[in-house]
Amino acid sequence: MVTPSAALPAHATADIDARLLRRGIRSTWRWQSDALTGLLHLDAGTAEAVVIADLNAVATADMGVSGLFGHLREAPRAVHDARIALTTLSHANDKVVQCDTTPLAMLVSAAPAEAERVAATVLGGLLALKHHESTMLIRTLRVWCANDGSPERAAEQLHCHTNTIRYRLRRIETLTDRSLRHPRDLAEIVTALNALRVVNR
Repeated sequence: MVTPSAALPAHATADIDARLLRRGIRSTWRWQSDALTGLLHLDAGTAEAVVIADLNAVATADMGVSGLFGHLREAPRAVHDARIALTTLSHANDKVVQCDTTPLAMLVSAAPAEAERVAATVLGGLLALKHHESTMLIRTLRVWCANDGSPERAAEQLHCHTNTIRYRLRRIETLTDRSLRHPRDLAEIVTALNALRVVNR
């Protein structure tokens, strides 16, 4: 995790350490010229969401948090992810943001380097299908988006029945665990479609 050092007193880690230690989470810290970087050791049974909640409870400054990683050689990438996450913080609810929970903002902040991850995060269920089925659903989604979300126009363009388009869209919602009727979910899906173009360029 990364937090701007200018916003922190020298003893800033004490409350965080105490909170985390109550859950058996060990931490180590490194002060840098522009940020405080922390490395947390989580046991297999520790939920990330619980750790994020604990950090939010004691955070006195904005924090960016990477996803889990299993080897120290991955630490530089994790720091990079945490720094990017820090730039995406909207302050809508919390002072702590984890990179893997904000794919749309991550892409905006880090594109095109993060494009492959965004595509996999949002469209992983689709991409895991057999090539023909995956291609068909992604094409349906692109055509539906290009036609302002009209199943009728998408059906006309794809030469199939409107109910077929509706069925495919419901399948996409299930596979992505996102609703095409919710603005944020739709924004992430559309961003992932653009990211997929970057990945496949």
